[in-house]
Amino acid sequence: MRFLRTLSLGAAALALCCLSLPASALEGAGEAVTPRWKTTVKVGAFLPSQGVMRNLTTSAWHFVGVDVDPGFRYKPANGVVSLAAEVAFRDVEDGAYFTAPFLVKAAWDLPTSGDKSTLYWGVGVGSYISNTAYRAMVVKPGLQLLIGAKLGPNGRLEGAYDYVGRYTDRAGNGISQNGFKVSLGVRL
Repeated sequence: MRFLRTLSLGAAALALCCLSLPASALEGAGEAVTPRWKTTVKVGAFLPSQGVMRNLTTSAWHFVGVDVDPGFRYKPANGVVSLAAEVAFRDVEDGAYFTAPFLVKAAWDLPTSGDKSTLYWGVGVGSYISNTAYRAMVVKPGLQLLIGAKLGPNGRLEGAYDYVGRYTDRAGNGISQNGFKVSLGVRL
């Protein structure tokens, strides 16, 4: 029951983020309306790499996420700045576990021999919220390193590693949210 409540709250937060985005914006007076916000919805697996979270769950976690490119004019070194909300979760015998990062990401195309690059890499920084059987809602700063491939005009295949500080739960377990993510995404 606790897992369903947590999952429904996470889904509601992601839905509110998506619904609050404007569908399009005017580029200039007299010009056609063009979409400015680009949203990518991702699903995949999260594999904890260290500690109790890996040992207690023993298998891949479910992962869903949303990346939003609001079309910032600031582009560090010609990179794309985006905002991300993600959640990785797993239900086990002693309760529900989840980690939910809220990140600001910057991504750059990797040079290729063709005209358009199909590979990209990036970095994200932000806050990671986690929940375990013995400690609820811990917030820690974290870093995400990512590499991905564009699959046609709207598809994405992405791999990422999350690095987050450790904490100790009430049972004395050292908890680490570090882990690998693999996801398939669709740009809307």
